[in-house]
Amino acid sequence: MNTNNAPLVYVSNGSFTMLGSASINSNTANSGAGIYVLFGTLTMRDSARVNGNTALRVQSPAGWFTQGNGAGVYLFNGTFNMWNNASVSGNIADFAGSGVVLDGFSTFFMYQNASVSDNSINNINNVSGAVALYSTNGNNSFTMQDNATVSNNQGGGVFVASGCVFTMRGNAFVSGNTNGFQGGGVSVSGQFILDGGSIFGNSAELGGGIFLDSSGSFSLLRGMVYGTGEGANSNSATYGASLFVMGDADTYSGISLPYTMPNGTYTDYTISR
Repeated sequence: MNTNNAPLVYVSNGSFTMLGSASINSNTANSGAGIYVLFGTLTMRDSARVNGNTALRVQSPAGWFTQGNGAGVYLFNGTFNMWNNASVSGNIADFAGSGVVLDGFSTFFMYQNASVSDNSINNINNVSGAVALYSTNGNNSFTMQDNATVSNNQGGGVFVASGCVFTMRGNAFVSGNTNGFQGGGVSVSGQFILDGGSIFGNSAELGGGIFLDSSGSFSLLRGMVYGTGEGANSNSATYGASLFVMGDADTYSGISLPYTMPNGTYTDYTISR
């Protein structure tokens, strides 16, 4: 167990591959407690696991709190490929990105039953996401397909900052995630493209399935975002079970938004195409 405030695995200008029964677990650091990738490539496949790690915020001598992000994996200008039942699960972050953080110009591609699941944030009201795409230093992209899942995470499923792109294809799922404020499934300030797959069973105050900020965009090409009345598949929210859009609009991308509140418009109905 590593408790020296450093990642267990640090990849810089190189590559690191995990496969088979390989596991990185029970480590504690300021960020990237399991794996930190800087200008490198990480590959996880064949049931490899990053699980049970913790990212803690640290108070500087000046009183500022820093990091507490990316408990499982933190990428800065890195590439992450995960497939064939590999998983990032059971990690805990103080601030954001309990499973995976993408920063700088990073790319994350997840497919073939890979999963980011059962991760949690110590403040579930943070707009954080188990997979968090930041834009502090650049633009990042995350693509999931072929039965890949982001599921059962506390603090939200996926957070997409301005300038970043999240794409769902094929039979991907975002399900069972919760956030105490906005975007139980997906919180979007950048670009979200739904080109196959489903978003269901998520919950938040605003936008149980999807929360769309005023700077964000959502393209529904194929797929389904469940609303209320769908049994166990229902997304739930005080406002916008399926979709909440910041701002005043009757429709968004052809989607009817029948309900209004002072800061936004929303629908509780299932939306699909």
